[in-house]
Amino acid sequence: SKPAALLNFMPQRPPALVEAKDDRFVLDLLKVPKIASSPVVRRLLEVITPVLSIADVRIEDGRWLIAHEGGIRQETVSCNVKGTDLDSFVTEAQRRLKALRLPHGVSYVFAGEHEAKQAMRLLIEGQATPVQVGAFLLAMRIKMESVAELAAFTAVAREYVPPLPVPRDLSLVDLPTYAGKQDTFHASVGAAIVAAAGGATILMHGYEGVPDRPGTAAVLAKLGIPIDLEPKRAADELAAKGFAYLDIALYHPPIARFLELRRELGVRNLFHPVARMLNPARAQSQVIGLTHPAYFEKTAEALIMLGCRRGLILRGVEGDPELSIASVTKLLELRDDRIVPLTLQPKDVGLPLGAFREMAGFSPALADQEASLLGRLLHNQVPGGQRNWVMLNAAMLLYAAGKAPSISACVPLAQQVLESGAAARKLAELAQSHQPLAGRPFDKSQGGELVEPQAHPSRASGSNDRPEPCRGTISH
Repeated sequence: SKPAALLNFMPQRPPALVEAKDDRFVLDLLKVPKIASSPVVRRLLEVITPVLSIADVRIEDGRWLIAHEGGIRQETVSCNVKGTDLDSFVTEAQRRLKALRLPHGVSYVFAGEHEAKQAMRLLIEGQATPVQVGAFLLAMRIKMESVAELAAFTAVAREYVPPLPVPRDLSLVDLPTYAGKQDTFHASVGAAIVAAAGGATILMHGYEGVPDRPGTAAVLAKLGIPIDLEPKRAADELAAKGFAYLDIALYHPPIARFLELRRELGVRNLFHPVARMLNPARAQSQVIGLTHPAYFEKTAEALIMLGCRRGLILRGVEGDPELSIASVTKLLELRDDRIVPLTLQPKDVGLPLGAFREMAGFSPALADQEASLLGRLLHNQVPGGQRNWVMLNAAMLLYAAGKAPSISACVPLAQQVLESGAAARKLAELAQSHQPLAGRPFDKSQGGELVEPQAHPSRASGSNDRPEPCRGTISH
């Protein structure tokens, strides 16, 4: 009988690596020790484990090739070996595999993906003890998540809460802000309001739990913008006004609880990248800021696996999704399953290079002063580098929303929004009186709640206090 899977790695012409034993194919990399020790091969074997009839991976004319035949047609995926970006290659291979029209009953899996999903469900549903949770999170911190694991963790997290009910025709950009600020002011807040005034729709989400690093919610509150909207009301604000802030604790309480563990563990954990990729409204465009170099490419490739069609991943200022006005910023642009590395500095978009002092922030005790600065910036009362920094990032968000073909082309639009008073009017609109969530009963009919516990068909019954995945909702 034909085996369920065959992975045959043949760079140049080595001895056969796969042999038949007891109706099974056995992969024996020890026959070629040099190949077995290659991190490229280990990465390939870790992530690509297709359950297909034929899988052939080889090096040919200086290129990686992977071909799969699913009984209907053959697909080939390749990328340059020189300076091999294997993660991008693997992601493209996965995308092609998923696009194959396989015969009924034929499927594929990726190593680590199934186990990652199981682990995430145990964590979210509270089936692990505190000691097990701490041990797992710290072990993952040391090991570091693979691309497939990051995508799997995020996809499972999305299963437990429904997406925000927003109209599909909005030029919606997902803007996660989870890093907090220590040295610079929150330019992303001003930029998001300018972009909303320019026709984009911005969903900003985050939380305030990073020690000694105030987040965006604090300054938004000082500006009079609601930060305690339940998911349905946040969706209404997006549709009506083009901007909303969503507290992750009100949208996905389990993730918020795991983010809070940073205080006890002293380090970030896997829920920090998951929160950034959560995309509560399933926006087609995502802008994500990072500081950790190891997650730069991984995040872009995980987004592709999650179905993201357009995104910008930044080595942002202090980890927030912000371009710097005083230095070069590295970016990855994700567009239709392609990842393009970019570097951007202010002069590339027609703005002068600023100074780091123009980005200087405020201590938590001076949040009123930061809000005052942002208010004056949005009223076009502050010239110079601070204004240029907000304008640069507003242009980036307008570009992410598809308002012009380049960031450079969006700079004049951001400038016009400021000079015309549209940004000031948008601030006033967003700061109109609202009923705070505190003190009101949570209306579960408004959406965003964890689904009431139900007996899971694959688990023993007996527990009634665990969140269950949403049924019939899109998870990625």
